[in-house]
Order: sequence, then structure tokens, then C-alpha cells
Amino acid sequence: MPLIRIDEVSTETKLALWYMEESDQELLVRYPYMAQSLENMRSRTRRQERLCACALLEAVTGDRQPVIHHNAKGKPFLTSGSISISHTRNFLAMLYCQKPDQRLGIDIEWMNNRVERITDYFMRHDEFAPSLTDKLLNWSAKETCYKFFSEQGLKYSEMKVEHNGQNQLEVMNLKNNEKLSVKFLVDDKYVLTWADMCNISY
Repeated sequence: MPLIRIDEVSTETKLALWYMEESDQELLVRYPYMAQSLENMRSRTRRQERLCACALLEAVTGDRQPVIHHNAKGKPFLTSGSISISHTRNFLAMLYCQKPDQRLGIDIEWMNNRVERITDYFMRHDEFAPSLTDKLLNWSAKETCYKFFSEQGLKYSEMKVEHNGQNQLEVMNLKNNEKLSVKFLVDDKYVLTWADMCNISY
């Protein structure tokens, strides 16, 4: 089954993970109303991602006609509730909150050593990430932080990651000195990080 997990991370917020194995054509049979919004999208993979996101949102909310909108920059949003989405290879991750206009961030990264070649691009000199997994978590945590503070357009150098506890990272937004607690999960195929409004401090 494509649905891997749905977890409650707070009273109103759920974390969900999907394995994308259906084709875009199979999913269009399930969500025919999406056809018009996808007709100018040439990439089958992108269409599959959009449609799988609908399937995952349905699994999370029970809404049989889920609609995920995207702003001019491609950021997903809902008319009711809040959402953040990430994908890698065949995995799709989603953070959903029942409340509208809530800041959320989620990221999933494939477990591979490509990150070793771009470490200087996303890591600061004062960050410590000795292992491959640590580097992936650093990268993923910054992607989550970037989405959480999306209106600020943060650069990698404007975020500092500290590994302070089990299953949790601290990411400092150096633009405004806000600290974001980022939860994480490590699997043999991916690393997953996420944060919501409950995880911010000053």
C-alpha cells in the first residue's frame, strides 16, 4: 500500500508519508478534476507528485476531493488548513495542520553520498556533521527551516544547525535570532525533518 504512515505530531498537526508507485494516469482516474490544472505540466514525474499529494491529503483528512493550491513560487497551500510537502525519489512527505495560516516545514532527502560533494555549499564552517547521516540531517533541517520561514528567503549561511538531542535539531535563523526545533527521523532509505509553530523560540 502506498501509504506508509500517518503520525500525530500535535493535537492539530499530522505527519504523513507516501510511497509513489501509481502512475499519473492511474491517479487521474481517481482525481479527474485535477486534469485541467495539470495539462500544461510536461513532466510525468511532476504530475505524479501533484496527484500523489492529493491522495496523501485524502488519507490524512478524509476529504475525497482534496485540492492543493500553489502560489507563484510553487509553495503549496490550502483554502482550509495548512500544509508543507517534500519529495525525494518515490517518497512523498507531508505535514498538515487543521488551522489555516500556520507556519510549517518538512523535508525528505534520499539516503546517498551525493551530499558529500556539496557540503561546502550548504554547511557553515562552525557547524559539525562528521557522518553522512549528520550531513544529510543538516541539509534537510535547513530545507525545513527555509520553508518554515519562507517569506524571508533564507540562505544556507543564514541558518546554523546544532545537534542537541535525540531526534531533535536546533536551527538558528541568524536573520532574526529565532530558534527552530526540528524533529527528525532516519531510515535506511531517507532522512526526514519537520517543524511546526510549536517548535519555535526566541
